Amino acid sequence: MCSKVLQPTSLVVVFETLLSSAAITVDEEKGNPSWQARADFYVICILSCLPWGGAELAEQVPEEIERVLVGIQAYLSIRRHTSDSGLSFFEDEESGGDVEKDFLEDLWERIQVLSSNGWKVESVPRPHLSFEAQLVAGKSHEFGPISCPEQPELPSTISAVAYGKQKHDAELKYPQRMRRLNIFPASKTEDLQPIDRFVVEEYLLDVLLFFNGCRKECAAFMVGLPVPFRYEYLMAETIFSQLLLLPQPPFKPIYYTLVIMDLCKALPGAFPAVVAGAVRALFDKIADLDMECRTRLILWFSHHLSNFQFIWPWEEWAYVLDLPKWAPQRVFVQEVLEREVRLSYWDKIKQ
Repeated sequence: MCSKVLQPTSLVVVFETLLSSAAITVDEEKGNPSWQARADFYVICILSCLPWGGAELAEQVPEEIERVLVGIQAYLSIRRHTSDSGLSFFEDEESGGDVEKDFLEDLWERIQVLSSNGWKVESVPRPHLSFEAQLVAGKSHEFGPISCPEQPELPSTISAVAYGKQKHDAELKYPQRMRRLNIFPASKTEDLQPIDRFVVEEYLLDVLLFFNGCRKECAAFMVGLPVPFRYEYLMAETIFSQLLLLPQPPFKPIYYTLVIMDLCKALPGAFPAVVAGAVRALFDKIADLDMECRTRLILWFSHHLSNFQFIWPWEEWAYVLDLPKWAPQRVFVQEVLEREVRLSYWDKIKQ
């Protein structure tokens, strides 16, 4: 659309079709709220377009895009807040007094800030501006009509089991884009606008997806994102959020291990320190970390160190010797050292 390829009104029709289907799905009387995951997916698709095309839509079809935003606000007012403590990284995430925003609520808040800032996004490149004179004379095209799949009917006998099964089926088919793992304090990314975090995460997740199996190319693209600010901390959080994702990571854990290694080699002056900071932050909260996440962290960390001459300031963790044998921090260090012995060789162990 920025390149005059698509008619803005045609894109708005697509947005409204998705939004209408989403609203009907979560309607208690006409729809099937157990399939809210699909409805949320439709709305996320709409919101995800706006950092890239919101400025043009607001300029060319302001009333139509405002109508879409009002519709999204109405949808958010009737949908249920999604929360699954069983998939949380830390046991205490859901026990706080404040209810944490789910992914869609968080994205909507970021889009609202973007709208109030005039749709200006530094993290989205705009190469088409150099060719505006030629693009104005180009021919625009319209989307063909789209139709959303029919929603499954509610079972004749509504029960918690039947509802839960349909909800589970929907979430398997339309999984949440990501679950953020907040490792670092907000001060590490305070220079970013709210929408910039979402855009950089989208870049990183897409690179991880499309270069799965090509880890060197993956790392090369991850360090060269077209953004005017540093994002090493955000990159580390995004990778660890995928590595530790429950119930299982999108790709084999070894893929993330190799990508982190290549990023440390590509950014030797910056990324190793960020990774070390992530390890320390996770180690401090290891008692609250989910057991499956602990196991993955141990396996990753031991493998990672074995590729960097086992260098780590072990004296920092010497105090764990005074902790009970069952203490999570002591168990973590013990498990890592046992694996380092297996991954090492005799002369290195003697040193």
